[in-house]
Amino acid sequence: MSRFFKLLLGMSILYGISNGQSLYELKGSIVDENKMSLPGASVFLYPINKGTTTDLQGKFVINKLQEGTYKIEVSFMGYQTLADTITISEDTMFNAQLNISVMSLNEVVVSDNYIETRKKKNR
Repeated sequence: MSRFFKLLLGMSILYGISNGQSLYELKGSIVDENKMSLPGASVFLYPINKGTTTDLQGKFVINKLQEGTYKIEVSFMGYQTLADTITISEDTMFNAQLNISVMSLNEVVVSDNYIETRKKKNR
C-alpha cells in the first residue's frame, strides 16, 4: 500500500512541475501625442487572439499570459494603429503613444430643386 501511495505522490509532483508554467500580466497605458489618455483604445495580442480596451485613464491589463513573444496591436479611431513585438518573461509594462491619422475626405455637394419641384406640383 505504501508503494502505491509513493508512486501516486511522485506522479502528482511530476505532473505539477510539468504543468506548472507561470502566468504573467501585461499592463500599461495608451496616450495621444499630447499625453492625454485614450479611453476605449483596443489592445490586442497575436497569435493568442486575446485583447482588451483601455479604461477612462487609458490603462489596460491582460492577465494569464504564458511566457513567449507576441505581436501587440494598439488602435483607436482617428489615430494610426501601432504594431509592435513584445516578449513576456515576467509581469510586463507596455506604454504607447498614438499619433493622429490624417484623413482627407472627398468634397460632398448637396443640391436641391425644391422650388422648381414645388412649382411643378402647383401647376
